[in-house]
Amino acid sequence: MAGEKVIQYMEALTGGASNAVDGIDGNDRGDGEAIALDDITYANVSGVHHIYKYTATAAVESVPDIIRPDVNNDPTKAWILQGATFNSVITAGSGILFGSDTAAANTLDDYEEGFWIPAGLGTGGTYNASKCIYTKIGNQVVLYFDVTFGTSAGTTMTGAPYTASVSGAGFVGYTDAPVTPSMFINVTTTTFYNVSGAAYDVSGYKVTGTIMYTT
Repeated sequence: MAGEKVIQYMEALTGGASNAVDGIDGNDRGDGEAIALDDITYANVSGVHHIYKYTATAAVESVPDIIRPDVNNDPTKAWILQGATFNSVITAGSGILFGSDTAAANTLDDYEEGFWIPAGLGTGGTYNASKCIYTKIGNQVVLYFDVTFGTSAGTTMTGAPYTASVSGAGFVGYTDAPVTPSMFINVTTTTFYNVSGAAYDVSGYKVTGTIMYTT
């Protein structure tokens, strides 16, 4: 449709072929209509992505920044790279701010996910490694755990991957203990409590749950 903006997908930058950025110019976009200024081409070349805008320019071709169409070799038109090329992973050295926000305190400067190792489980205590995972977004940490406490485990569990700056809390998803305990984490130690607020001995019991806290 005349006047609409066009986004094209290419798999090469140069070479003049129909699947290359320099294989299209202002006289042909493949459907009988002309390329318009500001139309966009997206190129995925061996996993590296490029976004170009069709515009008027007198600059000399310098791949990948400026690509001249080979078809009509018009010196007054070119595909201009928009920003930098990027691959499948984008690295933001100082963090990410959204929209028009400029406040340093609102910068998302960390995201991480992985496995953690619960400790202090007592003699013979075990944990399900595939279910002991964590996610850290900014200064917020969420831990998931699936452990069976051994003998003499006591009332605590340690090993949190990040230190809590203030006390956090959690909830139990399942336990075979006669009492479902509540949890609070201080620094890297999680303490279990009964409904009366007294520390609760979890020795010999299976407990799964989630812990949330701020670093």
